[in-house]
Amino acid sequence: MPFERFSREHLESCLSRHPVTPHGRQFLESALEAPSRNAQGTTRNVVSDLPCPKMWGNAQAESWSAENPFTQAHIFNPDIIGYTNQVPPIELHYKGRNGRTVRSPYRGDCLSFSTEQGVVLEEWKPASDRGQLEEKFPGKYQRLESGEYTSIPISAVVNPLGIKFVVRFSDEISSTAQRNRRFLFSYLQPSAAKTYAPRLPAVLSMFSETTCRTYADMIESGADLDTLNWAIATSHLHVDFDGALLSNESALVNVFRHAETLRAWQMAIRPDGTHPPKVASDQQVELRPGDVFLFDGRRLTVTMDGTTAIYALDERRQYVTIDLKQLASAIRAGKVVVPTVSRAVSSASRFWRASPIALSRAIKRSEILQAQDRGEPVRGVATVLRGCIRVRLPLGGW
Repeated sequence: MPFERFSREHLESCLSRHPVTPHGRQFLESALEAPSRNAQGTTRNVVSDLPCPKMWGNAQAESWSAENPFTQAHIFNPDIIGYTNQVPPIELHYKGRNGRTVRSPYRGDCLSFSTEQGVVLEEWKPASDRGQLEEKFPGKYQRLESGEYTSIPISAVVNPLGIKFVVRFSDEISSTAQRNRRFLFSYLQPSAAKTYAPRLPAVLSMFSETTCRTYADMIESGADLDTLNWAIATSHLHVDFDGALLSNESALVNVFRHAETLRAWQMAIRPDGTHPPKVASDQQVELRPGDVFLFDGRRLTVTMDGTTAIYALDERRQYVTIDLKQLASAIRAGKVVVPTVSRAVSSASRFWRASPIALSRAIKRSEILQAQDRGEPVRGVATVLRGCIRVRLPLGGW
């Protein structure tokens, strides 16, 4: 979906799919009316006053290391139709250290409006807080089995309003992604569209025979640089912001015609050999789609290298799921054998010729499989996964 500025019509459309209660609506309107406080600079942080083309004004951020990167990510993210920083305060009640009752005001860092998630109250923390929030703020934050954090007292206030809550850490946004967004930021200004939108068809026509080209190749083939940058910034074309720098690594930047192709590529394998972020594990063997390997004497073919598990087919064409931690245990036990494989990627493969609709269905199947592996409830599984037979391999005692 191309970049669009925030509007009441978009907000109402979002709320029609993800409704909030009357009190939730009051909280939302108060957040949109004005920041609950002005961001303050201290000896430990520097305030940024970011002109925001999405929200028709400026976005205050108290930190260049956390708030500014998250704010820019929201501005570029087409799933986020709007957001507001410095959220109105709510009052929390919880049991703190030594069982003492704590009653305190709380201001979230951001209230975002997502087409997928609805209204979300976000807390942004520095990466240095990861792993020690419970110790620093006992009773306020809780660590889940997945390693992610939540807050029972905050959720207890906002969830009944129809608002979700999430804790995010600054290392979720890479320095490469942040530098790419800064590089493209000026192309989001309204005046840029008047200049570059008429030139867009010429750039899009360069994808008549393929769904992916490199940034450098497009420039060498005569693409207007500013129009290309504007198309990427406004989501008419798509790049992996985490992959490589547009400014000086142009030969490593893949430009995709469709968002579905980019998403499927990220979930499967990037042609330059890198992978999307995974769950932490001590896995020492790289397995990619098409690889054939032995797992405890069983011959398997990798169909997808997911972020939480390896998905494969056995010799009877049954689907097999191997959790990454389980795989790491098998590697340590010497029960995984991986033959030497070729890493060549052909642009003529079926992956690059697949339609956005076909890729969207495949992505949905993969997301459902991974959600099931995490133990999350999913809907429409019978329809989406029709014909798939899945088995789990036994842990085998290791």
